[in-house]
Amino acid sequence: MTLGTSQPRIDAPDKVTGEARYPADLPAEGHLHAVVVFSDQPHARMTAMDLSKAHAVPGVVEIFTAADVPVNEYGLTMFDQPVMVGLDDTGRSDVPAAVSRWEADHIALVVAETPDAARQAAEAIEVSWEQLPIVPDLDAALAEGAPEVHPEKGSNAYLHYKIRKGDPSAVWHEAAAIVEATYTVPHQEHAYLQPEAAVAYVDAEGRPTVEIAGQWTHEDQMQIAHALDLEDEQVRM
Repeated sequence: MTLGTSQPRIDAPDKVTGEARYPADLPAEGHLHAVVVFSDQPHARMTAMDLSKAHAVPGVVEIFTAADVPVNEYGLTMFDQPVMVGLDDTGRSDVPAAVSRWEADHIALVVAETPDAARQAAEAIEVSWEQLPIVPDLDAALAEGAPEVHPEKGSNAYLHYKIRKGDPSAVWHEAAAIVEATYTVPHQEHAYLQPEAAVAYVDAEGRPTVEIAGQWTHEDQMQIAHALDLEDEQVRM
């Protein structure tokens, strides 16, 4: 990710040539570089985080943590995830900030003058964790006495839909064959082409602006605005 205060120049081709730029290709002269630091913890509570070695890396400008997020929560249909997992936040969310619930939860955003400096500082962050019980699949999550991933929600079940149309039991005897089994299918990666990158800056109207390849433009705008405690129209995607 690159950060700046001026808008990068974007050349829009007038036809499909295969030369279209992804966000990582956008010119960003004079911008800073940011690296997101992930928790790498499927279920654990942060007990300590030391940024001193990371701050000492030459070229580091700032390291943002949970304490820097005005409203430390996000989610597409429910605000149930912390923007940053950390020990200190603003206390304006019911989501426990110290708990990582999957390996890709964020714990810090390192901003530096170069990508190498940002990556070096990210690796220098020291974190201690208290391991929590793992809930590995749906069956385990719904089993009686299962550890609650979101104790503040009171259940591991997010929604329950019961759909009934017609009377299946009345037609079983008409079936030529009945096959009963348990089927398990693997996860499938959608294999996006672009690198996961973004360019962020403040535009001429003072709006935080993010250029990124994605499918959820309005939802991303809403979540960024919510976390920054801004109105939706004050954020540009």
